[in-house]
Amino acid sequence: MILSIQDFTGKYALHTGMYDVNKLQDYIDIYEPRYLKNLFGIDLYNQFQSDLLSNVPQSPNFLKIFNEFSEDLGYSFYTNYGYAYSSNQLDSEGILQMLKGFIYFEYSKDLVNQMTPYGNVKPLSENSEVANTGFSMIYTRYNEAIRSYRSIQSYIRYNNPPTGQIVDLSIINGGGGYLTTNGLTIINGNGVEATCNVVANNIGGIYLFTVTANGSGYTDGTYTITTGSGYDATVTITTNLGAVVTVEIVDPGFDYLFGDVITIPGGNDDAFFTVDNVMIGSITSVQIVEAGKDFKIGNFINIKDGVNLTCQCEINYVGIGNYNKFRGIAKSTAYWL
Repeated sequence: MILSIQDFTGKYALHTGMYDVNKLQDYIDIYEPRYLKNLFGIDLYNQFQSDLLSNVPQSPNFLKIFNEFSEDLGYSFYTNYGYAYSSNQLDSEGILQMLKGFIYFEYSKDLVNQMTPYGNVKPLSENSEVANTGFSMIYTRYNEAIRSYRSIQSYIRYNNPPTGQIVDLSIINGGGGYLTTNGLTIINGNGVEATCNVVANNIGGIYLFTVTANGSGYTDGTYTITTGSGYDATVTITTNLGAVVTVEIVDPGFDYLFGDVITIPGGNDDAFFTVDNVMIGSITSVQIVEAGKDFKIGNFINIKDGVNLTCQCEINYVGIGNYNKFRGIAKSTAYWL
């Protein structure tokens, strides 16, 4: 389910006393899937439901229409006098707001009458007058939801985005020789047109080391390494009576070599560590920029940096939401509007 009772606050506030909570939940359970099936049609609704994670879709095609959007839609059509051009403004508050409007309507209109042991009765308040439906807000809420409903359907009807976008992947082999870089190309697999930003560990950065002398005259702090084959490495040290107790790499730097003997700064230059291993520029995280199209779950892909293709990833999930499956039902505004 997308909606919860806690969503009905502010503009869509409904009374949620101890006797109303279960009743409102029943309306959510009944009408949320009903309106979504009307919005999408059954096949596309089933795809939408399967795409939800923590009540939010994951695929770009569903995310587009799930969130609010405003667009000018232009289209041409043929008449007896030739081609004509028309435009339509799409203005959706998103599926969550749309559903709140519809369920607010369904729930509120039924409060006008209540079933009792004596039959169907109209509630009567002692301190206020019950508004008739012509003066209530239920039709306003419904018609606002219809505006989003129509905009979503129009967007689906006049757009045909691809599926198979990369949504989630796992790094199988981080490779080597990469730098933290933006705009790298993803190749192989079934799909095309995907790019990403990557974070890689520093080539030649200090990875493992052994402290070989604790030295004297040192104080706690963070210092830049100035010895060895590389550059830009920084360390944080802790001390005891001037001797180095621990060394922590803050920035591994670049271009250090196995066996480099590093003088630890911050004291009498008589504390040292030896580099036991260095980093190889392995990719540690990938951020999809252009999700591409036509990829499939289980595809193995490579991240290209020049001629380097050593990083391999596996695609865990791809975008679904084929708009060609749309079979939604048109709805009109309610009452006199």
